[in-house]
Amino acid sequence: MSKLKLTPCPFCSYDNQEWLRVEYNEDGKFVRCYQCGATGPTAKGDCNDPRLSTKAKHVWNRRVKEKP
Repeated sequence: MSKLKLTPCPFCSYDNQEWLRVEYNEDGKFVRCYQCGATGPTAKGDCNDPRLSTKAKHVWNRRVKEKP
């Protein structure tokens, strides 16, 4: 899996890397914060592609930076 560090959750500010995890559904992969339950946007694609985890982390990090 990608070594890209995740930014803290934009909702609860939790930053424990053990609790920010990449998960998957039928559409692709996404990051979930297990402290508050927030999920990031889904990186759509083949869940068997290891690069999709990196993409999911990038969209999570971008979402955090775009927080109003």
